Amino acid sequence: MEGQSHILVVDDYADAAELAALVLCHAGYQVTIAFSAAEALEQAEATEFDLIVSDIAMPGMSGYELVETLRQKPRYKETPMVAMTGFVMTHDRTRSLEAGFQEHLTKPIEPHRLTSVVRRLLKR
Repeated sequence: MEGQSHILVVDDYADAAELAALVLCHAGYQVTIAFSAAEALEQAEATEFDLIVSDIAMPGMSGYELVETLRQKPRYKETPMVAMTGFVMTHDRTRSLEAGFQEHLTKPIEPHRLTSVVRRLLKR
């Protein structure tokens, strides 16, 4: 059941993080927000998430570095991860996939597209 899936949304821009969280909550998911990659790593250690949605351009540690770090942890080796970013060029999408994301969504995020991708990746 969707309500049992727990998603981590990571974005240093509060409005973007909160909008994505709101969309996913309305779709029936449990959502936790992190406003930095460092906070996301702390959250990922404390809780096991079923899916992670992350911005790429964040101060300190980028979303690329975050997903690469998470992929090294056995618990997150196979966890679906979605890039949610303003980077729209073809090479940006390629870089996201190479880093370990399964999907690359561009901002502004379309609620239907986000929930569709999440449902498909969670196979629910």
